[in-house]
Amino acid sequence: ALSRCLSALSFSLVFFFIYTVVAALAWRKIFMILEPGKIIPRFSVIRVFVYSAFGKYLPGISWAPFARLYFGKKCGFGGKKFAVSIIYENFIIIISSFLLSLFLLGVFLKNSSPGFYLVAIVSIIIGLVLIHPKIFYNMVNFILVAFKREVITRNEFLKVKDIATIICYYFFAYASLGAGFYFLIRSFFYLSAFNIPVMMGVYALALASGIIVIFAPSGLGIREAVLVAGLSFYFSLESAVFISVMARIWSTAGEIASFVVI
Repeated sequence: ALSRCLSALSFSLVFFFIYTVVAALAWRKIFMILEPGKIIPRFSVIRVFVYSAFGKYLPGISWAPFARLYFGKKCGFGGKKFAVSIIYENFIIIISSFLLSLFLLGVFLKNSSPGFYLVAIVSIIIGLVLIHPKIFYNMVNFILVAFKREVITRNEFLKVKDIATIICYYFFAYASLGAGFYFLIRSFFYLSAFNIPVMMGVYALALASGIIVIFAPSGLGIREAVLVAGLSFYFSLESAVFISVMARIWSTAGEIASFVVI
């Protein structure tokens, strides 16, 4: 039993590391489109991504984007487009997470709450509207003008096809993270492999919900509440709460492990 538990935990951390690498490379893809002439080593981007992740644990607003700016500048990735790539990243993460969870939970989870569909659809629509090239262009340049910075030309922003490509990157990243979450559960409870899509959807929804509430450090409390709600279809309330707490510890352990490896 112990060896099976450790094996499942090992698989969960492997999938977490896959998520980390893919998510970092997705962000690199955004930056490369915005700054095509820039040389951006993959390993340096992954390192900045991993180091800055710990900024979200600081109290107050999420400090991870500011930590990304700090570490990025140290690696020579500073500039307006670097900051814009982080804004793009957060919008696309929310959109892709909700899209993935909406599809997986809508198809594989029975008796899901109508409220979930409403929140997910509204969030996707708002995200897609804000990230549309014309609207995003005006929004970012309005901020740059307010801070007396040079504006960015429209052709330097992501096009619709670029956004669609990046969303596919994040689909894979969050599917990997959801698979890791499933193996975390398997280290404590039996859960059929047929439920992997649902666990992917539940975890993607929890992450997206935590990101939206920017004043909760790392989505603390929000992510756990969503996980408990989704897991309650398969486990008792006590077990669902236990898994949600372990998921928080697991994600932190995965970030620490990635920091050590990188």
